[in-house]
Amino acid sequence: MGLTPSPTEAWPLAWIALVPLWFIVVRGQSIRGNALSGLIWGIGYHGLALSWITGIHPMDWMGVPWLASIAIALLCWILITLWGALLVAVWAIGISITQSITASFAPLAPQRAIPRWGVLELKSPRIGGFRGLAAKGNEVNSSENRCKFPSTKATQQRNINPDINPDINLPTPTQNYVILTSCLRVLIGTGLWCGIETLWSMSPLYWSSLAYTQSPHNLIILHLGQLSGPITVTAAIVAVNGLIAESGLTLNHLFAFAQRRLCRKRGLLAKVGRLKVGRLKVDRFKVGSFKVESDHNKLEPSTSQKLEPSTSQNLKPSTPQNLEPSTPQNLQHSTPQNLQHSTLLGIAIGLLISLHLLGWLLYNQPIEQSKDSAIKVGIIQGNIPNEIKLYSAGWRRAIKGYTTGYQTLADQKVDAVLTPETALPFLWQEQVRTVSSFYSAILDKGVLVWVGGYGQIGRSFTNSLFTVTGTGETFSRYDKVKLVPLGEYIPFEEFLGRLIDRLSPLDAHLAAGKPDQLLETPFGQAVVGICYESAFPEHFRYQVAAGGQFILTASNNAHYSNTMPAQHHAQDVMRSIETDRWTVRATNTGYSGIVDPHGKTLWLSGINTYQLHADTIYRRQTQTLYVQWGNWLTPVLLGLGGIGWLVLGWFGVSVGLVN
Repeated sequence: MGLTPSPTEAWPLAWIALVPLWFIVVRGQSIRGNALSGLIWGIGYHGLALSWITGIHPMDWMGVPWLASIAIALLCWILITLWGALLVAVWAIGISITQSITASFAPLAPQRAIPRWGVLELKSPRIGGFRGLAAKGNEVNSSENRCKFPSTKATQQRNINPDINPDINLPTPTQNYVILTSCLRVLIGTGLWCGIETLWSMSPLYWSSLAYTQSPHNLIILHLGQLSGPITVTAAIVAVNGLIAESGLTLNHLFAFAQRRLCRKRGLLAKVGRLKVGRLKVDRFKVGSFKVESDHNKLEPSTSQKLEPSTSQNLKPSTPQNLEPSTPQNLQHSTPQNLQHSTLLGIAIGLLISLHLLGWLLYNQPIEQSKDSAIKVGIIQGNIPNEIKLYSAGWRRAIKGYTTGYQTLADQKVDAVLTPETALPFLWQEQVRTVSSFYSAILDKGVLVWVGGYGQIGRSFTNSLFTVTGTGETFSRYDKVKLVPLGEYIPFEEFLGRLIDRLSPLDAHLAAGKPDQLLETPFGQAVVGICYESAFPEHFRYQVAAGGQFILTASNNAHYSNTMPAQHHAQDVMRSIETDRWTVRATNTGYSGIVDPHGKTLWLSGINTYQLHADTIYRRQTQTLYVQWGNWLTPVLLGLGGIGWLVLGWFGVSVGLVN
C-alpha cells in the first residue's frame, strides 16, 4: 500500500493491498497478535508514504548541526509513521473483539469452522449390521482422512442419532448464512476503518488516508468524494479488499465443511476405542485405510436373533470400489447448497465496477463556464530556497522576483495575482508602512493580489494570506488554522520546548487562526487553504458551505523531498472534486497548478523553477451532497454494521439461515 500514493503510478494496488492484513486478522487467534499484524502493516504503509518527511534534513540553514538534524528528521518520520500505524492496530483490535463476541452467540461462526472442541457423544452409528456403538472423547478424529467432528454447546445438549437426523452432529450453515456473515464482517470492518479515520482527521496529524492513494490518477473513483467526502473512497477501497479476502476465507471454510459432511455421509469413525462383539474381542482392525479402536464400549446385536462371531468371511476390508478416497471432485458436491467462494469474489468485482460506474456518471457532469463568473488569475512561483529564504539574500531575491512577476502578469491583463505561502517573509504591515517596491508595484498597476506573509496577533505571528486591492488597501486577511506540529508550533511545549525549539525558524511561535474565519474578496468569497490545510477536507467543506466560490491554496514545500509536492497536489485535486470548485495553487518551489472541478490539472508547474502563469477559473455556487451533509457515510456504516451484527447473531437460526 505504501507504493500507491503519488507520484508513483501504482494506485491500482490499493484495491488488493489490504487483503493480506484482512486475512490475517480474521483468522488470527489472539488480539495481541492481530494488533501486531496491524501495526506492522501500518508501518509499511505510512512509513513508505510519508518517507518524504526525511527531506527536512539537513537543517544547517537553521543552525542545526548535521547529526542533530538527521536525528530530528528520523524522529519526525518515526513518530508520524507510528501514529498512523497505531490506528491500523486499533482497527485490527476492533475486528478481533467483534470476532470474539460473534463467536460466543453465533450458531456456527463461519470464520471459525470449529468454534470450540469438547466432549462429543455419538450414539447408534452403524458398522456392518450392529447398533449400539458409542464413542466418547475430546476429539473424534480419523487421522488418515483428517475428518473432525466439532463439539458445540448445542450438540452436547442433545442426542445425535444419524438414523433419525440425517444432518448429524452439528447445525450446518446455509449458503445465505455464510455469504451474509462474510458481507456483514466486511460492513463492520469498513465502518470501523472509516470511524477511526474520521477521528484521525480531527487530530493535528493527518495526511495519508487511504483515499489519497487514488489521487490524482483515478479521477473517476475520486468523484465518490462528492457524496460523503474522501471517506467514501476509503470505504470503497476497504470494502473491495474485504470482499476479496472473504472469498478466500470462504473457500478455506467450505473445504473444511465438505470434509466433515463427507465423513458423516459414509458413517466412518475413528478412535472409537476397544471393540467387543459378543465373545469376540477386536483390539484393532482396519476398514480400508481407516483404523478403528475401542476399549470401553459394548456392542449389542440390533436384532433378537443370535449373531455369529465375526470372521474373515463376514468382516471384510473395504475395497476401492466401496470406499473411495476423498478428492476435490467429490468434496465439491458435499458443500452446503453448492456454496462457492466465487460468489463473494463476484460481489467484490461487481462492487468495484459499480463504484467506478457511479464515479464515471459524476465525472461526466458538465461544468458551466459563463463569462460573468470568469476570473483571470496569475500565479507566481518564486523559487526561493529555504537555505536563503529567511536571510537578507533571500529577502532581496523575494522582493525582486515577486515584484517583477506581479508586473509581468498585470501587463497580461489578469484580474488577480496569487503568491505562495509566506512569499514575502515579513510582517505585511511593515511592507505597507515602508512602501516597499512590491507594494509600490501594486499602487502602480492597480491589480488585486493575494500576498502570503506574516500577520500579528498580540505578541505572536500568524501565517497569513492578505487580499490587497489595486489601491493598496488590505481588503481581508486569512490566518492559517491547521499549523504543522513541530514546524510551526510545539505540542506539549512545556515538556518538549527546550528539546525541539530550534525546529521553528521564527523567534516567536505561530498562532493559529480561528476555525470559522472566511475570506471575502471583491470577486466573492474565496476558500483558502495554506499548505498543510490541504489535507483536511472538513476545512474546505465548511468554507464552501458558507458560500465559498473558488479555492486558493498557497504553500511552501521547499522543506521536503520532491515526493511531498506531488502528494500535496494530489490533496488539492481531491478537495477540488469534493467541493466542485476551481482551484488555484501557488507554491514556492512547485508544484503550482490550475485544477478544474473534475480534478483535471489544466496546468502544472515544474519543480524548483521560477515560473509565471495566467489562466481563467470560474466561480461556482453549486453544493455537492458532501458539502451539504458532511461525512454522513461513517455513522450509516457503523449503524448498519451494528444492527446486522445483532440480528444475524441472535436470530440466524430462527430465520432459517442455519439448518
